[in-house]
Amino acid sequence: MGLVRRAARPLVAILTFVVVGLSVRPAQSQFPTLFGNTRFELSGSVHVDELDSAAKQHLERVRALAAAGQWDDCIETILQVMERQGERVVAATPWRYTSVREHCHLLISRLPPKALALYRSRVDPQAEKWYRQGVRDHDAQRLLDVVEQMFVSSWADDALLALGEMALEQGDYGGARSWWDQLIETPPLDVSTADFERLRQADDLTAADAALLDRGYEISTDRDGQFVVLRSQLGGEPWTDADLAALARVFREHGQGSSRLAYPGSGIPLADIRARQIVLMILEGEESAAQLARADFARQYAGAHGRIAGREAAYLDTLTGLAESSRSWPRAPESPDWPTFAGSPERNKMGTGKVDLAAWKWKLPLPKTASTESGPFARRIAEDRNELLSYHPAVVDRWLLLNNANEIYAYDVNTGAPAPWGSPAFKDLESTASHVNTGRARLGVPRFTMTVYGKKLYARMGSAITCSPNDQRISTAQSYLICLDLARDGLALWDSRQSLPTDDKWAFEGSPVCDGPNVYVAMRRSDVHPQAHVACLDAQSGRLRWRRWICSAETPAQGLTEEITHNLLTLHGSTLYYNTNLGAVAALSTRDGQIEWLRLYPRSPGGDVSRRAAHFFRDLTPCVYDRGFVYVAPSDASRILALDAGTGELRWETTLAEDTVHLLGVCDDTLIATGDRIWWFNVQSGKPTRLPWPMDKPGGFGRGTIVDGLVYWPTRERIHVFRAGSGEEARQPIELARTHNALGGNLLVADGYFLIVTSDAIYGFEQSPPPAPPRGEAQARSSTSPRSLLSASVEPAARP
Repeated sequence: MGLVRRAARPLVAILTFVVVGLSVRPAQSQFPTLFGNTRFELSGSVHVDELDSAAKQHLERVRALAAAGQWDDCIETILQVMERQGERVVAATPWRYTSVREHCHLLISRLPPKALALYRSRVDPQAEKWYRQGVRDHDAQRLLDVVEQMFVSSWADDALLALGEMALEQGDYGGARSWWDQLIETPPLDVSTADFERLRQADDLTAADAALLDRGYEISTDRDGQFVVLRSQLGGEPWTDADLAALARVFREHGQGSSRLAYPGSGIPLADIRARQIVLMILEGEESAAQLARADFARQYAGAHGRIAGREAAYLDTLTGLAESSRSWPRAPESPDWPTFAGSPERNKMGTGKVDLAAWKWKLPLPKTASTESGPFARRIAEDRNELLSYHPAVVDRWLLLNNANEIYAYDVNTGAPAPWGSPAFKDLESTASHVNTGRARLGVPRFTMTVYGKKLYARMGSAITCSPNDQRISTAQSYLICLDLARDGLALWDSRQSLPTDDKWAFEGSPVCDGPNVYVAMRRSDVHPQAHVACLDAQSGRLRWRRWICSAETPAQGLTEEITHNLLTLHGSTLYYNTNLGAVAALSTRDGQIEWLRLYPRSPGGDVSRRAAHFFRDLTPCVYDRGFVYVAPSDASRILALDAGTGELRWETTLAEDTVHLLGVCDDTLIATGDRIWWFNVQSGKPTRLPWPMDKPGGFGRGTIVDGLVYWPTRERIHVFRAGSGEEARQPIELARTHNALGGNLLVADGYFLIVTSDAIYGFEQSPPPAPPRGEAQARSSTSPRSLLSASVEPAARP
């Protein structure tokens, strides 16, 4: 974190003027709250399911036992804590939590060689049995058992390698990267000067290791000399993997090291792992990154050989040939569907096709969403309170699907006509939205999203209220999930009011995500401090499989007024990412809801509900996943965060784009963030690649979209088109009001149509069909493909 802030300070000085005036201006009257005063204070305290005091005492005892060299008792105590409280979390740093299980693995990894050998003598027989069974049966769960229960066993590094291979075979590049990254030990980026000096003066530190430490770190002038920083992070000649591994070993052997869990001292050659990481870059189409990585590989491992792509060969030759052949690979066919908010469960889908709008082909009227928010202001960020842009439809198999609180509609996207089985396809005759009109002041506005997986539609219905005052009850009967079968004319398969036992104070946040067997949804429980939870339901029956508490914290409502939120989960592979907007971002395993990491961030200290800062209007900013990182714009902080998807470690952060309410996605190594303005951030550094636009006055009106490298950004009367990477205007603005008799709103591209969803209508513009490839080109380009490579992927390593 220190290095990121150090680099960002000059930029903040240059662009400070940009964010002046981004807060919403007050009108004449005051916000009519129950408590009179419109000011609020937002505590920075975030409550998590941390291990209890007894377990903390056990961990303190571990340190004492280690200091006394009582290794049997030390190991046994660690294993007891892991078994009894492994699902809870523990602070790895002041801002990052990991599971207690991972923390215990980290403690074991730092044991001296004698103690580590003792531990492995206890667990290796079982680890070997599970590993060999997993390789023989191609059973990922058996390999997971090795990694999750015995990470520091002699067989866990082989299990990590094999899990990465299996993920690669399935096309799960993010999963493969996550497993292989855990095979590379890294030294800490920064260390307190006191801890560094203590290590530097250790009696058993060799002269060679002391010299390595001196060469590896320097005192940080940016942090008052209280920390030393890894020199390789400050520019200059890059260090070799061998040098970094040696530094990591020095720290580990003296009971210190990075807070990131990595396998200690793996016997798998680093060249094997680096080669596989470059394969991932090539498969993901990251040509420039792969080229730089290959150059670095040539510098360090020019003569390395190994088994890759199904054969034994020189790594560098194989990687070079793979990179060259990848230029002729056909692009993976893009689905024309738009099955969920932001187009995919990663919240990062790009549209395809040429956007050349003629007259709209059809127009559907929509009932306006009445604002349920009290207050003096009219304009919200990128929308108007009197023209709420609450609808976010899905398009699947030619059907345009959207919902409000009590109805689900289905239309033919080609004609705008209702689906044959009728529209609305679902109508709740028993429930009404009357519970939002209670006369109470409230914060937030309704949003309507849904998810389609296969032929099943999942939507959140009922009351938009997710948090009630402390003296008022709210139950799951007021908000619920519905599952419809689109293959059977929208037949309702289950309703969570019947499948999930009701309990006072619970509410569903937004629509779920689905991986086939299960659906996952964010839930909120009203309490003194609202609680964020994640639940897993059986996709076929709606029955609850598990529910995990994430955190709780104060909100601007202060427990005195009703609140409306619509938080969405992000799904990639077997990991869920959750921006709680309660001071924390979390990653959870889909298997059991185990928190893999939890990242806190500095919250805004408070404000005035009638003069809210711009970031408090963020209500649809789920995490955006892209190539091993997640990008987050929480509503309770002015910053945007870039986090390592595998560890939750901070990559960069910026407070420049407080007026961002939508993260559109990542394209051409650029994060596109929009609201009243549009911002472009380099994903490596977090620095803006150009000044935001427009500079003079706010203009955004709705959520834009990215289509074939171009950003389509709506204002009320036109759509501006920019190149994603450079931010240059790619064409003249599309005049909506003057030329097309339409208005701006939420944009999406699906099934050959460009849709504009306003507060009271949907406009359907037919796209121009993409040009056909020259005759014979498709056949030539399909001779070698990523899929053919995956079918010959590396077999998991097995020991003799």
